[in-house]
Amino acid sequence: MRITEHNADRLVISGKTQGWLYIVVPLLAGALLVHSFVRGGTTQVLHCTRGARITCQIERSLLGIPLKSEPPFELKGAYLEVTTNSDDPLYQIRVQTGRGDISLGARTSGRRETKRQVVQEIERYLASPYSSTLEVKQDDTFTTLNIILFAVILVGSPLLIGLYNLKTSWILEREQDLLIVRRRSLRGEVQEEHYPLGEITGVMVDINRSSEGEEMHRVELYLTGRRILTLTPFYSSRGRQQKEEIVAAIRAFLRHTHRLSQDPHEQRIPDPLGES
Repeated sequence: MRITEHNADRLVISGKTQGWLYIVVPLLAGALLVHSFVRGGTTQVLHCTRGARITCQIERSLLGIPLKSEPPFELKGAYLEVTTNSDDPLYQIRVQTGRGDISLGARTSGRRETKRQVVQEIERYLASPYSSTLEVKQDDTFTTLNIILFAVILVGSPLLIGLYNLKTSWILEREQDLLIVRRRSLRGEVQEEHYPLGEITGVMVDINRSSEGEEMHRVELYLTGRRILTLTPFYSSRGRQQKEEIVAAIRAFLRHTHRLSQDPHEQRIPDPLGES
């Protein structure tokens, strides 16, 4: 956000959203989506064959597409692992091998009984010398609806924001006696909001603190009726001096028409908890 024009009759403040965000964010979101599919959207099948020893292999597939499988191992046992360091217990089947324990299926907060039955089936196979083969399946594939919603939220949201609001300009026009808020989208559409300059009661850099105690700030315009227009969409810890300069320029522009008091303490919006 910066001042792009400033004279006696016109003050223009331009704020441009970082366009690269609308490329990087969807790419990162897409990578996270693929990672989630691979970790939580796979089908895992345990195949075991009894010979001199019980040899098994876990085959993985993603939506029917084969993935890298575990190398063959000797089956020693199985158990249901419960993780309790979250609000809800998480359950995962662990297969005991000669090389250590490996997971069968994803760790989930539900399907406890289904996973317990798989463990019991493996234990029965180990206890029965007459069973030559074993095949158990763990299907953790997301439902189609979950996949669609996940993709829309992670990939679509940044793009939609860019489509509808890429650049915002704040234009104070003395001749028209208006504050014009002009928003331009990636599609080239322009939307304008008009506010009479006489409705502006104050402008200041509002200061807040993050949960870590870091000072955050943004520029706010106060209008009659206890309305607030924010020149920056969110609080930021950077650009404090630039924001102060913008506030000073707006105050100077409005004071020239005697619309603001010379006392900056009178330029705050009334306490919202006070009288209307």
